[in-house]
Amino acid sequence: MLAKLDRLITDLRRSLQLLETDLQIEEKNARIRDVSDPTYPTTARALRLRRDNLAGTINTLEAKWSGLKQAAERSSYAI
Repeated sequence: MLAKLDRLITDLRRSLQLLETDLQIEEKNARIRDVSDPTYPTTARALRLRRDNLAGTINTLEAKWSGLKQAAERSSYAI
């Protein structure tokens, strides 16, 4: 279980990096980095939202992974 969760987190981190790169490119092309600017690109807004949601998912999975690892370590000490 831990190995699968670890691989999933690794894959999601890679996706997060790709989203961040895409966002930087979009902002560079538009020459607008201010989210409050009415002309800020819709694509960049969507990328930001996806990035933030994915980061939240990664944080949740990392917390679950940590809890599972601690539980596994405690059970191995009990033997």
